[in-house]
Amino acid sequence: MAWQWSKSTNRYRDTVTGRFIPRTSVLGWVADSLSGSKNAVTALAEMADPDNPILSPGDWRNAMREQIKGEYLRQYMLGRGGRDQMGPVDWGSIGGSLAEQYKWLDSFAADVEAGNLSEAQIRARAQMYIDSAREAYERGYQRAELATGVDEVRWRLDAAAENCPDCIAFDAMGWQKITDDPYNGCVPGSGCTVCLVACKCSLEYRSSSNE
Repeated sequence: MAWQWSKSTNRYRDTVTGRFIPRTSVLGWVADSLSGSKNAVTALAEMADPDNPILSPGDWRNAMREQIKGEYLRQYMLGRGGRDQMGPVDWGSIGGSLAEQYKWLDSFAADVEAGNLSEAQIRARAQMYIDSAREAYERGYQRAELATGVDEVRWRLDAAAENCPDCIAFDAMGWQKITDDPYNGCVPGSGCTVCLVACKCSLEYRSSSNE
């Protein structure tokens, strides 16, 4: 499928059919990208198995950095509308997020080097770093939507997920004024709900003047 961002509508459009791509399809791209990167870090975890290491802790750390960076960039740009929509603020936002992830990764790598973790533990933690990139998508999407003048937001559950109490409560709030900061800065995947970075919810925006 060939698709591109339409600035006038703030949506992706199929360049062959001319039709807008449903948000459910875009969220499917989000999930597919996360799944691919989780497969990659699973393979890296196997190569860092303390019982049969293939990669040195340093090489494993560097490979993890690349996987995290790539997924954060893909997710943010997917939410923002592509690389052409990225400005200094967007790149700064991504840089700040990655700096924080790299800090935690350094501690993770130290545990790997010290032999404190099994291969299964390395795999589980590595996948959490990738799951956290969902926040990057939501931050990018939020910035794209705010640029259109929307003033209301709604937390949406994933019908196929086992949703946590925090997400269920957010969803039950319905439409809220963005200026009220109804979720206290929280977005899906940011780790501020009981489900932490495993969150599969999404945010939806609208202008109250178009109700």
